Amino acid sequence: MKKLKHFQNRTKSNLTFMILPNSSEKIIKFSLPNLLSKVIILSLFFVILSSIIFSSGYFGIRHKLIAANNQIAELKLENESQKYEIAELKNYSIKVDEKLADLNKIQNQVLNMVGLDTNNEDTSLPEITDILFAYSYSPNIVSRSAQSNIFSSQGYEEEINFLTQLIDREKENMEKLILNVEQQLEYLDALPNLMPNPGRISSPFGYRISPTGRNREFHNGIDISNKLGTDIIAAGSGIVTYSGYNGAYGKVVMISHGYGYTSIYAHNQEILVSVGDQIEKGQVIAKVGSTGRSTGPHVHFEVRLNNEPINPLDLIEN
Repeated sequence: MKKLKHFQNRTKSNLTFMILPNSSEKIIKFSLPNLLSKVIILSLFFVILSSIIFSSGYFGIRHKLIAANNQIAELKLENESQKYEIAELKNYSIKVDEKLADLNKIQNQVLNMVGLDTNNEDTSLPEITDILFAYSYSPNIVSRSAQSNIFSSQGYEEEINFLTQLIDREKENMEKLILNVEQQLEYLDALPNLMPNPGRISSPFGYRISPTGRNREFHNGIDISNKLGTDIIAAGSGIVTYSGYNGAYGKVVMISHGYGYTSIYAHNQEILVSVGDQIEKGQVIAKVGSTGRSTGPHVHFEVRLNNEPINPLDLIEN
């Protein structure tokens, strides 16, 4: 009974609170039952504890949200960077494709110049994708490919620049080849290696018995016999340097072909060109005749190299 009374007395006791103002105002004083005070204090404790737990959870979630937003922003930047790199790769691919197209035109030009078929698969250039694929797996650049794939964001620019340089170098080599081919074609066009007339060779190049006597003489050209008035063509392209009558040669045409070569067509019945004319290879320049010192209708065909007579058949046979 004593303990019960003691507990009842404790629960009946009050907890007094005093508020002291700064001025001389009256002190505010109020009392709360002891049990109610404990309930209030305990409630405040739980409120503070809950606030701490909530704040910790809130700031943790906020930190994760900020980190997620930062990661999203980084992914967006990376995505934009990849879009830019893809666009750059596409531009490089277009440039390389254009260079290959130029190279293909040059190649076709060379093939046309030498008379080869441009539609032949053996002589055509591969497509850009085939070039890139073959290049990326080329055994000559294994170390380069091992370090960076041609389509990777780190290595494509270097690889395509290297490929572009290869194409430019090949283009330069082909342009030099075209120049060389053009020079060779000009030389072959000028070279007097066509028979000026399809007749019979009646007198060869070299020593012979003179047809107008019994003396042994050196024949500077070949005589081609044929009917009067048949066509005589230029053995090579060049410029007419002489056209007219010249003693034993009769009516004669002389053509300078360049490269030290000169051709002479003598004993003509008729001359069809004049001094200064630009002559094409195979062009008709005269008619077979028997003018000058001649025993019958024929064309005396003579070729000189650096003003020294050479056997025309050496050029024609080659």
